[in-house]
This record gives sequence, structure tokens and C-alpha cells, in this order.
Amino acid sequence: MEALITWFRERPVWIQEAFARLLKNGTLKNDDIDGLLALCKKEAGLDVDGLATLPTPTITAPQCTPQTTAGTLRLTRISDIRGINALSPRNPLIFHPTSMTIIFGPNGSGKSGYARALRYAAGARKCNEPLANVFGVATEQRGCQFTYTIDGQENTLAWSINDGCVEPLDNLAIFDSHCANIYVNEENALTYEPFPLPLFTELSKTCDTISVLLQGEVNTLKSVLPQLPAAHAQTQAATWFGTLSARTIPTDIDAQCRWNADDELLLAELNQRLNGPDPAAQATRLREAKRQTELLAQQLRVFFDELTDEKLSAIQAARNDAQDAWLSAREDADKAFVQDAPVRGVGSKSWQRLWEAAREFSSTEAYPDHPFPFIDNDARCVLCQQPLGEDVAARLTHFETFVRGKLQADAKAADKKVDDLLAVLPKDITPQQLDTALTASQLSDNFRPTVRQIAERFSARRNAISGITTPDAIPALPDEAILAALSAHSTQLEGQASAYDDAVKAENRQALQTQRKELAARKWLSEQLPSIRTEVARLVKIQKYAEARRMTSTQAISLKKSELVENMVTPLYITRFKTELDTLGARRIPVELVKTRAAKGEAYFKLQLVDSSESVPNVLSEGEFRIVSLAAFLADVTDRSSTAPFIFDDPVSSLDQDYEEAVVKRLVELCNSRQVIVFTHRISMLALIDTAAKKANIDVQFIGLSRERWGAGEPGDVPLRMQAPKAALNTIFQTRIPAARRTLDQEGQEVYEPEAGGICKQIRICVERLVEDVLIDQIVRRYYRELHTKDKLVNLTKIVRSDCDLLEAMMSKYSIDVHSQPDETPPPLPNPDDMTADVRRLLDWIEEFKRRPVPVDEGVLAPTA
Repeated sequence: MEALITWFRERPVWIQEAFARLLKNGTLKNDDIDGLLALCKKEAGLDVDGLATLPTPTITAPQCTPQTTAGTLRLTRISDIRGINALSPRNPLIFHPTSMTIIFGPNGSGKSGYARALRYAAGARKCNEPLANVFGVATEQRGCQFTYTIDGQENTLAWSINDGCVEPLDNLAIFDSHCANIYVNEENALTYEPFPLPLFTELSKTCDTISVLLQGEVNTLKSVLPQLPAAHAQTQAATWFGTLSARTIPTDIDAQCRWNADDELLLAELNQRLNGPDPAAQATRLREAKRQTELLAQQLRVFFDELTDEKLSAIQAARNDAQDAWLSAREDADKAFVQDAPVRGVGSKSWQRLWEAAREFSSTEAYPDHPFPFIDNDARCVLCQQPLGEDVAARLTHFETFVRGKLQADAKAADKKVDDLLAVLPKDITPQQLDTALTASQLSDNFRPTVRQIAERFSARRNAISGITTPDAIPALPDEAILAALSAHSTQLEGQASAYDDAVKAENRQALQTQRKELAARKWLSEQLPSIRTEVARLVKIQKYAEARRMTSTQAISLKKSELVENMVTPLYITRFKTELDTLGARRIPVELVKTRAAKGEAYFKLQLVDSSESVPNVLSEGEFRIVSLAAFLADVTDRSSTAPFIFDDPVSSLDQDYEEAVVKRLVELCNSRQVIVFTHRISMLALIDTAAKKANIDVQFIGLSRERWGAGEPGDVPLRMQAPKAALNTIFQTRIPAARRTLDQEGQEVYEPEAGGICKQIRICVERLVEDVLIDQIVRRYYRELHTKDKLVNLTKIVRSDCDLLEAMMSKYSIDVHSQPDETPPPLPNPDDMTADVRRLLDWIEEFKRRPVPVDEGVLAPTA
């Protein structure tokens, strides 16, 4: 313990204080959390009202030694259950107050419903909320009433599903199939740890809680710092502003945010100088105007060069040549076709276009595989679609020869020359293009009308060429003086731009702009001085909060607990597991328990196969799986300091008889220190528990569950075959037969017979038990493996013929509803009076046989006395 105390002295003060409070009180309340939060903040350098200095926590060796156990918890009853599965009992489920309770019931009788309610209220691992009755009417209030005692003091807990896990039921140790799967299939944290290990888990949880609270306070520390304006970007002030941190010192803030009258005067002077026109920008603007002026002059120069009288005369001459060429071609056509052609105009331009169209249609659509014109015997005219006669075919051939002739080619070439000369003429300048050029070139208003008039004359001169054949009708060229004027304007613009260039060199405007930008940014910083100081103080505070959160790290606690678990728990837990395996007769199963890790103050263990990497569930049989999981469960929970009940739901499921007997023996042993509650559907287990409990002198309470018409989970007596024969016969005599008599009187024979048949079966079972328990004095019993002969064999000498006759007669009489009977003459069922007399006779025989002395020399089956 001294080493543990020394280790704690090396931890933060608030951790020491938290552990000291846990040692003293066992848990931490809200006031403790608030106080520890304040200590953690103070230790990190944060100001805390009312806390001037840190305390000096005291942790002593006696405090760290195991404490006294908690009070003894006993579960006494579950009542008023509603809305949980199909449970709807009218009577409470009452448990043996100190020892063992066995709750027997077939499938669907309600055992699992009770177990699920207990598991959910106890907070079992990975436990789902119990469903309501999915086949019944929904119930608003879902829950029950638990009655329990702590050190003999009775308490009642009205529990609702919404309450979840509640104290003190969270101490219940519950084993079922779900629990078995967790122990075998998964890595698990110990449910019980020796003192003071549980306090490390609480300490880890406290660290997480304090960390969350600290982060919550950090989240409230909102920045009030304004965003840097974009105009101040890329300045020294902006760079410094972006590096504000908890390490920024006040003198640095004062230096960066300094601002005085001289700075203000200098900024004003710079604004005055720089707010006028920018010489560099002005020079750029003027040179752009010069460029636009020169482009306009170049366009006009093209018009002057391309629309000269010489070029117009050349176009006119080419047009005249073309007319002459077509005239010659026409005359030639007239000479060639004047007699043959029935239609005038053959050889004209329009006729030429028609002929070319006919050629294209014939070559691409009508007769693509034949030369034009196609004049074979089956040919048709491509225009009129009529068959071609000999005269028509000859005329078509003659036409093609004409079209391919020299005069035609000359005429087409003359037309092309005219088209080529017209194509190179400059395009007109649109009014919109002209307005844009005039604005961009910054021409004065005096020049603009002149330029527009010149452009209009160029357009008129160009457009007249195509339709006018008389040179006198073509407008004359404008005066070229406009080009000289545009050149002078361009020279003027360059002179102005050069002057601005000189101004830029003399002023060094860029340096002045940089200086003004830096001054403006520093002035803005000076205006934000209070916000900057507040922000730095906030960042300092956040840094201290970060230090406080660093002190909430659970790493050291987890490592220390892992070390303590390795020393205090692991060997004992592993040893207990091996012991439980041996006790349960499963020593041969090659499985071991190993510690895997420790995290957040929790130690984790896992089952694995010895000398194999295969997973445990993949190898073990169902029975081995069950017995190993039960051993792991018992190893985990039996070392608890509390004395809470153990609850088992079908613990022997899938087990063979050897394992079942070992489990029953272990359950009975647990009764020496705990209350044990077992839910089961195995009749054989009832017999085994009855025998083992009697040997160990342990009281056992047997309860039978049944599913009634109003719902499942109704507690009552166990099956008659598990009751003592006398008690079962008394139940039949006092309850079942009178009820059957009322049925016969009120409902009649048809309703009476099924009920009477059930009573016959019960009487027959009682007769069977009389043979086992009374006649042969339990020497041999069904579901029991042992023979009990000591001091009992001699009692067999009490048997006489009349005993055998009585029991045989009763067996035959009350097997009537068991064996097949003829449909024509079925034997009648006994009436209530007969059954009453027979049961009374059996009860009297039991008393007489028990009082009967053992004969001295009589043999077995002696004659009737």
C-alpha cells in the first residue's frame, strides 16, 4: 500500500483529492464533482472564486485496505407485474427468504419473462429492454414491484421499465444464455474487483466527467475579435494579427497597435497625394486610346487603297468581258440549237444552272454508276421522268457537248474573275463598330461627324460598284486629310502618356501606396486594441484549460490499475476459473482464461483454447460451451464482497447428466452464503436438487409456473410427480375433486369428462410415486442415479400381498384415460364419489403402511395379514 500511496503523491492534487473522497465515501456526489472541477482549474492556473490555495489531500494505508462488506440482500417477492412479455399472474412470485428457490415450468410458462425483468433491473451487460406482450393489448405502465430485504429490513421498490438499472438490484448476479454467450464469445471486464480497484474505475469516470465539464467551459469562451478587412491583407500588421496566441506579450501588443498624431498626419498627406489620378493608369489609358486611333486609321486606309478609281475600272472591265463572253456563248447556242431546240433560251445562264442541277441529280441519285447524260434504251429524263427517244437522246448529248465547250468555259471564267475582284473589297464598318472605335480613340466631338460621313461615303461607293455599270454614277473617294488628322491625334495621345510616365518616375507611387496601406492597417489595429487584449487573455485561458484537461488523462490511472489487477486479481481470477472448471467436472476441456488489456480503469479478460488459435465457440460442443461459460460466470461473481442473490435461468441447458449433477451440487453449495434462485424446465433437475439439498441439509422451495388463460407466469405448486405423494393426494382430495363435482352438477357430463380425465392422470401419477416413495421407501427413484439402500432394504419386508393388490387395482382403474379404449363401449370415468373414496383409501393406506412394524421373520410378499 505504501507504493500505491507514493504513486498517488506524484499525481495532480485534484486526482489525490478525488481518490481521498472516494476512499472516504465510496462515491462522488454532484457537490464533490463541482469541488474537484474547481481544484483542477486552480491547479492549472485558472482563477477560481473562493479558492486561494490548493489543499493537501491525505491518503493513508488503512484507507486503502479492504472495507467491510455491504449488507446482505435477499429478494423475497415479485408482484404486480404488468406489460412484460406475456406475464400476467394473479399471485406474486415468492422466493425462499434465505436459501434456495427452484421455479419450474414448461416452455411458455413465463420463466424467461421473470428472468428478463430481473436482468434489466439489475443492469446486466448488453441487456435489451423486455418487450411487452406483442400478441396482447399494449400496457401504458410496464413494470412490477420488487420486495427485498437488506440485513433483514424489508423494502419495496415500485419499478418501471423506464427506470432501467436500479439499486440495490444492480448487485444481483444473473446467469442465462445471453450471459453465457458474453462470457465465451467476447472480451469482458470483471464485474467484481477487490477493494480499492473499483475506486480506480470511478476515478477514471470522474476524470472523463471533469474533462467534459472543462471542455464545456472552453466552448463558452467565444472570441470577440473582429475579422480583418480585406483592404488590410498582405501587410505586416495583418501578419502579426494572424499570429495572436497565448504567448503574445503585452509590450508586443502595445508596439504593434501604437498610433499617434504624427501617424494620423502622415496618413492624411498620403491620402491627399494618392487620391488624385494615377499617372501610371492615365498613361495606360492614353496609350490604349492611341492604339484604337491607329486601328481606325488602318481601317480607313484600307478603304482608300481598295476603292480607288483604278480598281473600280478593273472591276468594270472584267464585268464587260464577262458580258461579252456570255454573249458569244449565247450566239453559239443559238446557232447550234435554233432549229432543234423547241424552247428559247438554251445556253443562257439560267438554262446553264438547270443543266448543272440535272447533272448533279443524275450522278448522285438517279444514275450514280453511269456518266451524264445517261441515254441507254431504258433511260428516262431526269427532269420529266419520261422515256428518252432517239431524237431526245441525241439532243441531250449535243447539249452536254455544248456545255463542255470552250465558249461556255470562257464565260464562266469571266464571271469568276468579277466575283474574285468583288470579294477582296473591304467590308462596311457598321454604325455600332464605328461608335465603339470613336469612343475608344478619344476623338473630339469635332472629328466624329467627319469620320462618320467618310465611312458612309465608303459604304455607298462600295455598294454602288455591284449594280452600276456607268462609272459616272459611282460616288467619288473622300479626301485623305482625315488620315493626317488621325495621325496627329495619335501623336498627341503619346505625348500625354509620356508626360504621365515622367510623373510616375518622379513620384514612386507604388512605394507611397504601400506606406499608406501599412499605416491604414496599423490604425485599424489601434482601434481594435481592447478586443486584441481580450482575445489574448481568452487564448491564455484556453491554454490553461488545456493544461487542466491534460490533468484529466486516464492513461496513468489505467496503467496503474492494470498493474494492480495483475498483482491482485489476475492470478486469483484465473485460479478461481480453473477451480470452478474442476468443481463442475470440466477439467478435461482445454480452455483457459487470460487477461487481455486494461482501459479506462477496467481490466478485460477473455477465454481462449489452450495451444490453439481457433476461437472457443467454433470448437466447443453446446454442452461444453455451457459449462465453460458457467465456470467463467462463477469465477467472476463468487468473490464479490456483497452477498446479493445468485439467479440462474436454465443453467443446465444442453448439459449431460454428469455435468448436470455437478452444476446442481455447486448451486447447493452456493446456498451456504447466498440466496439462490433457479428457473428451469428440467424435471430431472428438480430431482437432483432435492437429493443434493437434503444431503447438504439445505432448505429448498419448489414453485411451479403455469400459463393460464389470463396470462403466463402464474406461480403455484410444482407438478404432482415432484410433490410428496401424500401432499399431492391431499391436493386432489381437497381441491381438484370438489371442483370437478361442481362442474358435473353445473355444466353436465360433457364438460365434466375432460376435467375428470385430468384427475385420473394425477391419481395414476400419485400411485406411481407411492410405489417409489412409500412402498420401496425411495430406494430407487426416477430421475435419480443413486440407490439408497442403507437402513432401507429391511423395510421391504413390510410389503404384503394386499399392498400390491391395492396399488395394482388403482393403477388399472386410473389408467383408463391413458390407454386406448373401444369406441363402441368405452368404460365410464369414475364419478366424484368414487374418486373421493379411492383417494381417501390411499391416504389411509399411507398412514397404515408407515406405522406398520417391520416383521421379525416374515419374507417379502408375505401373505395378507
